Amino acid sequence: MLGIDVGTTGAKALLMDTAGALLGSAYRGYESTHDRPDTCEQNPADWWNAVVATVREAAGTPERACRVAAVSLSTQGGTLVPTDRNGEPVCPAIVWNDTRCTEEMHAFGARFGEDYLYRVSGWSLQPGLNAMQIDWLRKNNRPLFERTELFLSVPDYIAMKLTGKAVIDPSNAGINQLMSLEKKDWEDEILDYLGITRRQLPKIADSGAVIGTLCPAAAQELGLPQDALVAAGGHDQYCAALGAGAVENGDILVASGTAWVVTAISEKPRFDNPARPNQSLHTVPGKWGALLSLESGGICLEWLRKSLNTLRAGAPLSLKEIDAGAAQCPAGANGALFYPYITPATYPPEAAGCPSTLLGLTITQDGFAVARAVMEGVVYQVLWMLEAFGGRPAGGLMLTGGAAKSALWTQILADAAGVPVLVPGIADTACVGAAVLAGIGAGLFRDARQGSRAMASQTRTVYPNEQNRPVYEEGYRRFKSTLRALQACYRE
Repeated sequence: MLGIDVGTTGAKALLMDTAGALLGSAYRGYESTHDRPDTCEQNPADWWNAVVATVREAAGTPERACRVAAVSLSTQGGTLVPTDRNGEPVCPAIVWNDTRCTEEMHAFGARFGEDYLYRVSGWSLQPGLNAMQIDWLRKNNRPLFERTELFLSVPDYIAMKLTGKAVIDPSNAGINQLMSLEKKDWEDEILDYLGITRRQLPKIADSGAVIGTLCPAAAQELGLPQDALVAAGGHDQYCAALGAGAVENGDILVASGTAWVVTAISEKPRFDNPARPNQSLHTVPGKWGALLSLESGGICLEWLRKSLNTLRAGAPLSLKEIDAGAAQCPAGANGALFYPYITPATYPPEAAGCPSTLLGLTITQDGFAVARAVMEGVVYQVLWMLEAFGGRPAGGLMLTGGAAKSALWTQILADAAGVPVLVPGIADTACVGAAVLAGIGAGLFRDARQGSRAMASQTRTVYPNEQNRPVYEEGYRRFKSTLRALQACYRE
C-alpha cells in the first residue's frame, strides 16, 4: 500500500505492508509564492511532480513497485485549484492560508449571518478556504472565473491526475465550505450565492471508497501497475489521527508540524462549544474530529534556529543540537516565557492581536534557555486548547509530527500535561492513515479500526516526570495570566 501526503510545504510517500512494516519512504518539498502579504499561491504541477518523485523513490525497485495493490491520499485542505474541463489548472492554486478574501468574508457574513457557514460546513467563516476564494475570483477576476470549468482542491485534483476522475472525501469537502455536513452533499444555497453549479465540483466519496484504477499515463509516470486501485483519502489531520490510532471517542491527537493541531475524536459534532473548534467527519465512519490550531507552532523553533543565530555563529544549529542543548536547561527555562504567535493566532481569544513575545530574560539564560522557552510556550498553548475539549485524557495524548522526533519536546508535553504521551513508531502518521485507506479500498482491511490497529501498533509511551509537574503548573498559570495583561498592553 502507498500512502501519499500532499501537504503545504512538501509531499511524502510511504510504502507499507499490511503488518505495518515500512518498506520505503521519500519526501520532496515545494515552494509557495507571495505577491502580497495576504496572498499565498502554489503551482499544482509542483504537487504532481513531488508525488511522482516520492512514489518512485518509496516504491524502490520495479519488482517491489509491481506489488503495490492500492494508493490513497492525505492532503492539505481548503486550497483552491481552478481548472479546465480536463483538470488542467488555469491559474496558480490559492492556498488555504491565503487571506485575501476579507471583503468577501464580510459580504457573506452580512448575507447569511456569521454562524451560518460554521453550522453548515463545520468550519468558521474566515478570509480563505474555497468558498471565499471562489467568490474572490468571481468579483476580482471575472474572465478567469468564467473560464474555469472545475473548481477543485488538492485531493480531487490529484485524484484526477491518478485516475481521470475528480473525487473528494467528506473530511476535505467540509473544509472547502461548500458541503453540508448534515446532507454529506454540496449545499445548493452556497453554490447559488457563488454562482457555480454542481457540475463544476468533484464527486464526494467516503474515505476508503475505491475511485478507480490508475490511468495509463499516471501508471507510467509513477512506475506502478495500471491495475493498482486508488481509494478516496482524507484531510491530513484526519489521516494523521487514523494513522496514530485516534479512532475512538475521547481520543486526542496533537499533530506537530508547521501548525500544531489538537484533534478531539467524538461520535457527533458539537456546535455549542464556546471555543468554536472547526469540525469535520473523520476518516473513520461514524466519528467526528474537532480541531483547534496553533498556526505557528512549528515555525517558532525554526525561526529561532534560522533567524536569530544566537546559538552559534555562522550556520544555524540543527534541531537535534538544539534539542540536546535545551535539555541541559532546567524545566521552566529559568523563568523565561515565550508566546508562540509569530503568525496571528485564532485561539484563545486572549491571543487576538498579540504578537510573539519573549519575557523574563536575565543574565542567567543563554540561547538554549530561549529555545527551551519556545518549546514550553508551544506546549502551554496546547494545554489551553485541551481545556476546550474537557482537559487532558487520563489515558494519554497521542503526538505525531516533528516534535515527536524530539525527546525533549515530547517529555515537556508529558510533564506539563501530567499524562502519558503516546508516540507512534512512524512519526508521519498522515501517510500511515492514507495507507490504511488504501488497504481498505483494496479489501486488505475490513474497516478503519482493523487497519489502524495493524498499522499503528508500534507505539512508545513517554511518562511524565512528576518532579517537573509543579514547575509547569506554575509556568502555565503565568502563561495564561500574563497573556491577558499582554493583550491589554498591545491594544494600547
